[in-house]
Amino acid sequence: MKKTRCILCNATKAKRGCKERHDALICPKCCASIRTQMCEGCNYYEYAERYHAARCHTAEKYSSDKGIEREVDNALLLQEKGDIDAAKAKMDELLRMHPENHVVQYGMGVVYAFKGMYDEAILHFDKAIEIFPYFVQAHYNKAVAMLKISDMVNYLRTLKRIVIIGEEDSEFVKAARHMLLESEEHIMKHHGVGLNKYLEGERKFHEAFSHMDNAQ
Repeated sequence: MKKTRCILCNATKAKRGCKERHDALICPKCCASIRTQMCEGCNYYEYAERYHAARCHTAEKYSSDKGIEREVDNALLLQEKGDIDAAKAKMDELLRMHPENHVVQYGMGVVYAFKGMYDEAILHFDKAIEIFPYFVQAHYNKAVAMLKISDMVNYLRTLKRIVIIGEEDSEFVKAARHMLLESEEHIMKHHGVGLNKYLEGERKFHEAFSHMDNAQ
């Protein structure tokens, strides 16, 4: 029986149907090399993300700077006690000293979210995630901020991301699952489609709008 070659490299046996290429068959190596968040919903994408997340969570437990974490915790404790200006001043100082620390970026996001400045909060949560992509707590707080500014699509995508990369018994994963279930019930009631179909429709709409904007 003649083997089907991968449509991308034309060298290796094709074993996987690629959704982004209308289920055309590609090989595992090409699958891994072209995989992006656009592949969300594909089992191979989710398995790979869970694998990398598990490794990163383990590494994070041993590599994070506990001293910096304590300083961020102390700043956020000031905020909880109502001393918002002191908390912001402390986080400003930490951010100047450690701009590439994901916990510091996260803490600044929390401060802005507490002040109701959700756009600024999201910028810092995104920076924390850029530094450490599997920072579930930052993803969760970003999702809450997205909901506050009524960005439902990115709210839902962020919740789905949490479920993929978070540890199964995490409170954030449990909360994200519950929020997704509530959202899907609402979408089904008002739009007559499931969550994945809704997000896929939104993605296609924005792609089409982008093409129209570029006169394509």
